[in-house]
Amino acid sequence: MKKVKGVENLISVIIPIYNAEKYLKKCLDSIIESSYQDIEIICVNDGSIDSSINILMEYKSKDSRIRVINQENAGVSSARNAGLKEAIGEYIVFCDADDWVSPEMFGHLLNTRLDSDMVVCNVYNVKDGAYTIQKHAYGSATINNREDVRNKIIQSLLTPNDAFATLLQGVWNKLYRSSIIKKQNLHFEESISYAEDWLFNIAYFRNADTVCFIEEALYYHRIGLNMSLSSTVSYKEFENSIRIQDILYEWFPEKEQEKSENFRIIELQKECLIKYARLAGVRGFWGFCKTIYDNERLEQAYIAVESLPLIFRLPKLCVRCTTKLGLIGYMTWGFLIVLSTLLKRIPKRVFHLMAVGVNR
Repeated sequence: MKKVKGVENLISVIIPIYNAEKYLKKCLDSIIESSYQDIEIICVNDGSIDSSINILMEYKSKDSRIRVINQENAGVSSARNAGLKEAIGEYIVFCDADDWVSPEMFGHLLNTRLDSDMVVCNVYNVKDGAYTIQKHAYGSATINNREDVRNKIIQSLLTPNDAFATLLQGVWNKLYRSSIIKKQNLHFEESISYAEDWLFNIAYFRNADTVCFIEEALYYHRIGLNMSLSSTVSYKEFENSIRIQDILYEWFPEKEQEKSENFRIIELQKECLIKYARLAGVRGFWGFCKTIYDNERLEQAYIAVESLPLIFRLPKLCVRCTTKLGLIGYMTWGFLIVLSTLLKRIPKRVFHLMAVGVNR
C-alpha cells in the first residue's frame, strides 16, 4: 500500500468522473502503476448513476493515495474545482476518467520542469483502437518570460485556427504549479458548459512566467465518445459564449475596442450559429431569429457567418435595418415572425429544398 510522502514534489492527480464505468479501471490502473509514485489521486464522482462509485471504493480500499469525493451532478467544472480545493500537492495534473497516462508521464513532466510554471507534452488520440500522435507546435522549447507567454501562447489561444494553439486548450496533458492556482484563486467557470478548460488555461497563462514544452507523447486521449456541439446545440450555448466573451473582454479590454472578427470567441459563436441553424430546421427558425434579436453580442458573429442555410441568412437584414433604419428594422423583424409562423405549416421535405445550407 503506497503512502503519500509530503507536499514537496507531490503531484495531485484530479479525475472528474461521471458514468465512466467502462473506462475507469484502465484510467486508475495507469495512474497507480506510474513509475513516479509520489502522487495523490483525487477522484471526484460527479453524481454517477452507474457502477463508477463501486469501482472507486474498491480501488480506494487497495491504495491509500486514492481519495474519493462524492457530489451531486454539477458538471466537469464543478468536479475539477472540488478536486482543486482538496489538493495538497505542489503540482497538479488533470486526467479524464475515460483516458489514461503513460507510466513515465508524471516523472518525465516533473524531471523536465526546471523552474517552469507549466510543462506540456504531446498526446496520443485514440479512436476505434487506432492511435494517432497529436503534437503541439513548439517542439522541445521553453518560453522564459511573461511577455513572450502573453504574445505567443495567449495570443495563439485567442486567435481562430492558430496552429500554435494546438494542445494548449485542454488541461489533461499539462503539469501545473499549485501555488499559482491557489495564489490567483484560479478555477473552472461553472456557469459555462463548454470551453471551460480553454478559459482556465488562459487564466493560468496570464500568471505564468515560463512554460516548458516536451516532444514525448505521454497522455492517451479518447476522442469521439461524448456528445458535443457537433451533435447538439441549444440556446444555452449562446448564453455560454456571451459569458465567455464578457470574461475575455474583462481580461483583454483591447479586444473589445478592436471589434475584430479575428477573435476566437467570435469564431466559437459563428460555429454555434451555423450548427444551431442546421439543426433547428424550419420549426426552429423563429427561435433562431429571436436569439439574434435578443443578444447584441451575437450580432458581430452572425454578420460574419457565411455558410448558413438560405432562410437563416434573412435576419442579417434585420440586424442591419434595426440598427440603421429604426422602425423599418422592427417591421422587418415582424415580417420574419409572420414568415416563420407560416413556414411551420410547410412540410419538412419541401423546406429542406429551400434551406439546403451552403453559400454558392
